[in-house]
Amino acid sequence: MRRRFCWRLSGAGLLHLGAIWILVTVVWGLANDRLSPASWRVPPGYSGDALQMLTWIRAASEFDYLPFLSRVNPRLGAPYAANWDDYPMYEPVTTFLLGLVARYTCLGFAANLGILASFLASATSFYAACRLLRWRREWAAAGALLFAFTWYHSGRGLGHLLLSYDYTVPLAVLSVWWLSAGRRARRGGAVFWLSAGTALALGMGNPYNLSMWAQFLVLGLGVRYLLERRKADLATGAILLAVAAAGFLAVNAHTIGYGWAHGPNQLAVIRPYKQLELYALKPLELVLPPWQHRVSWLSDLAREYAAAAWVQGEMFSPYLGVVGVVALGWLTVEFGRRALNLRATPRRLPSHAPLCLWVLLYAAVGGLNCLLGLVFGLLYFRGANRYSIFISALVLFFLVSRMSRWARAWPRAASYALAAGVAGLGLLDQVPPPAKDATPALARAVENDQRFGRALEAALPAGAMIFQLPLMNFIDGDPIGGMLSYEHVRPYLWTERLRFSFGSVQGRPREDWQAALAELPVAPCARQLEHYGFAGLYFNRKAYTDGAAAMLADLAQRGWTRFVADAAGEQVCVLLNPAPHPARPPADDAAQIVYRAHWSFGSYGLRDRGSRPARWACARVTSLYFVNDRPQPCVFRVRAWVAAASARRVELCAGGQTLWSAQLEPGESQPLDLRVMARPGRNYLRFQNDRPPAPPPGQPQAVRIAHCLVDLQITRESAASP
Repeated sequence: MRRRFCWRLSGAGLLHLGAIWILVTVVWGLANDRLSPASWRVPPGYSGDALQMLTWIRAASEFDYLPFLSRVNPRLGAPYAANWDDYPMYEPVTTFLLGLVARYTCLGFAANLGILASFLASATSFYAACRLLRWRREWAAAGALLFAFTWYHSGRGLGHLLLSYDYTVPLAVLSVWWLSAGRRARRGGAVFWLSAGTALALGMGNPYNLSMWAQFLVLGLGVRYLLERRKADLATGAILLAVAAAGFLAVNAHTIGYGWAHGPNQLAVIRPYKQLELYALKPLELVLPPWQHRVSWLSDLAREYAAAAWVQGEMFSPYLGVVGVVALGWLTVEFGRRALNLRATPRRLPSHAPLCLWVLLYAAVGGLNCLLGLVFGLLYFRGANRYSIFISALVLFFLVSRMSRWARAWPRAASYALAAGVAGLGLLDQVPPPAKDATPALARAVENDQRFGRALEAALPAGAMIFQLPLMNFIDGDPIGGMLSYEHVRPYLWTERLRFSFGSVQGRPREDWQAALAELPVAPCARQLEHYGFAGLYFNRKAYTDGAAAMLADLAQRGWTRFVADAAGEQVCVLLNPAPHPARPPADDAAQIVYRAHWSFGSYGLRDRGSRPARWACARVTSLYFVNDRPQPCVFRVRAWVAAASARRVELCAGGQTLWSAQLEPGESQPLDLRVMARPGRNYLRFQNDRPPAPPPGQPQAVRIAHCLVDLQITRESAASP
């Protein structure tokens, strides 16, 4: 065992690593048009999720995003501070380090460096894992380049920057092999500490990689225990799992603690079951190249597939590349021959194929991940196609191992030449051709926003607050007209002294005042904003069919004639006259409401209320709770409309007492309005029906429902309330 995993970094090893780093840098620079100093000042993406990633980096540069601590951004979420504690984040150290780079260079340089560093880290870890397994340097280097530039990484971009930090995957597979296939799992050795370090990095990193590594580890240990009955290996595996859990808790402790203290935010991360199928792994996409492919007929095939496919998630992400596909076929044939001829094959079966098969069974559409989500409500891992990175690592490991064995008797020059040819072919296949027009277009967009930011800071005093329209969720916001997700952060990225209303994670009642204000006509909205101390009313013109011209004209007629606009005609900020002694929006009275099991979100047609969002009770007895975050008992007012699809009696109970009851007819809604004394912390409300749930009339295939709550509001009563 010691011999098998022994590797010391020699001069030759350093030369190979240096060559790998140079090649990765040059190939990535060529593919992304990042070979000149000026291009490194331009972010590699500037829309959608790329803006979200730039927001994290910008916040880290201002020390508002710190690893392992609460994340509150005082420049967003005005007049309060944006709360990001509800949103689970991973790789906090990486984000913070990129923030430091941005602080002392620029945001574009940090974003480019972050992507390049992910490729360098993946190549380095794959090469190190191969050398730990004593495979030949030239083939380890070829595999490292192919793993770094697999389409899973090349096609991600800035929006999925943190998903590209897969340097843990090769070492994760290595640790599983060591623990489940080694002759002796000795704790305290160098490989044990390497595995422990990998487990810690997995816990702090991408939860998808952590999940699959834990599955591999449990499966490997289970098979080994059944074959050899060695409890010591189980103990070693338990230690590694505990280390990974410690890393996971360290990253998410503040999110878990905040949710426990204030109630979970069920709208911060919405994961319906349909997304498990939408973003699941489609085996066809392992072998189907993306539409950006250099070969025209393959590109045309991909375009035809993209147009015809019914389920369109993260399309083409799992593509293994031509080298990976050949390696997968070779692996399948070899494993099949060995499995069919076990008596003539004294050596144990390699685990590459079983592990790949497990990933397919677990992650494919309708696989185990979907089953767990449907039966047990484990909906967090919606993007199961991301598990394909393990298949990529496994097939490349297989290729490197077999070619290392074959090349033992070859001349060294021949082996190096073939390895270089395979790597070159794979890179041409996996790396998209550079888009020469992309960088200048991004540079113009960034320069436009930088000028707009400078104009805003010249027109407004330090600390001035700007309210942004239209309203959009900060996390996973849907596009509004031509306005894409996260576009409201554009002025935040290029200013230093201004505050913006956008940017707090949705789902907490504190920001409900924004929705009420946005429903007002624009002139009363502006007057109320001045009362709250806002100095600007910002419009993203792309969201409006008329470019917000009607609202701007209305404001100008009523005296708000000063404004700052960008050169591209996409953003405009009307300057307001904030009150010298502003009031705070009413944000402290609404309670956080948490729906427990057996509730479904959707719309429900009410005879006298129209079609409105509602929560359906899908069981005869359901419950929810609200949080009183005051240290003393308070009176809360509970208001809602209660409706039913079929005739039934509904009761509301709390503390063993019936507080409200009503007999509901099909489609009828009745008001619920009562006051309850709430103790500090969680206060539970229990709804029960006199009949079991049933599908809505005429929809036998629909979800069985009992009743629904529409516009549920739970607010604290002031002392002066009657």
